[in-house]
Amino acid sequence: AELGLDLSGNTCDSIDDFLPRADEFSYVVTVCDETAAERCPTFPVQVKHLHWGFPDPSSLRGSEKERLTETREIRDQILARVRNWYFESHGVTTTSMT
Repeated sequence: AELGLDLSGNTCDSIDDFLPRADEFSYVVTVCDETAAERCPTFPVQVKHLHWGFPDPSSLRGSEKERLTETREIRDQILARVRNWYFESHGVTTTSMT
């Protein structure tokens, strides 16, 4: 469990699994890799859609150690983007956090 998060029980779910509860969502964030010509799923309900493109870890090449290092870098980029979005959307500046 890196960064205090245990993801071992997580699954990769289809967007269709969430449609019955679509009214519960205010935002949908997609993180598809445009450079790999990956098609992002669409969410056919009126929500705020944010797209943050990141490389797909499953397409990484190299040794296991190199892929793990790159995967961690992508994870950290996603974490930084989520934090920035959260603080921006709640009117919090980094100077007010000190």
